[in-house]
Amino acid sequence: MKDPKIDYFNIVPIPDIDLSNLNDPILSKFFIVELKNKNKDVHYTINRDKLYSLGESIKSNGETEFTHAERFGKIEFEVFHEDENDEYNLALYCDKSEISKTYFRKGPPIKEKSHAEKFKKKNPHYFEKDNLLWIESEREYTEFLEFLKDFINDRVAENLVPINISKSFNVKTASGKKAIYVLKNMVLPFCL
Repeated sequence: MKDPKIDYFNIVPIPDIDLSNLNDPILSKFFIVELKNKNKDVHYTINRDKLYSLGESIKSNGETEFTHAERFGKIEFEVFHEDENDEYNLALYCDKSEISKTYFRKGPPIKEKSHAEKFKKKNPHYFEKDNLLWIESEREYTEFLEFLKDFINDRVAENLVPINISKSFNVKTASGKKAIYVLKNMVLPFCL
């Protein structure tokens, strides 16, 4: 608006992201899921929608434990595909890719006698704080990449074959590099 130009409307190709700086703190928070479509009869919009749904599911399950306690912090994602070579990518940003083995889970208020007694029976190592019962619980996952691999393998559409699930520095395809570029430069500036 401040400096209008017709060039603004020119379509330019999305570049590959430069991943050469292994010490870049922001790039260490990016992950990539690279997939290949093995069934050309499945329309790209179906694959795209399945990946957006998968991304939302990773986000909701990765940000909080089943008990609603914080897990890996803020997670953002973007889907990128190149139809001509049947490559689909899910690029992810994860604020805290490594977390502690345990976390504190909140129980019922002490004054709710029946709920408190049930909690105490089920959790003999409870403690009291701020008029609530608490328990230290062990996490199933402490590394986001481990969580991501298990999550993807259990939920990816059967026509999409994972070819790489890794930290961004280990991306294998040009479309994967473009996916990370889009997330880093076109999505995250509006989310963080």
